[in-house]
Amino acid sequence: MEKRFLSVIEVAEYLGFSESAIRKWIRKGQIPFARINGAIRFDIEKIEEWATSRAA
Repeated sequence: MEKRFLSVIEVAEYLGFSESAIRKWIRKGQIPFARINGAIRFDIEKIEEWATSRAA
């Protein structure tokens, strides 16, 4: 079973950006994320949709 939710480090590696870029996008509300028990997590399906829409 594939992991559904990713951490900041994991999504940075997945997208090929720095951790600081991801954190900046979080602060600006430019990337979809959720807080799960206080931790920032990214739904892989929403991240793929987001990345696809930005590439077009």
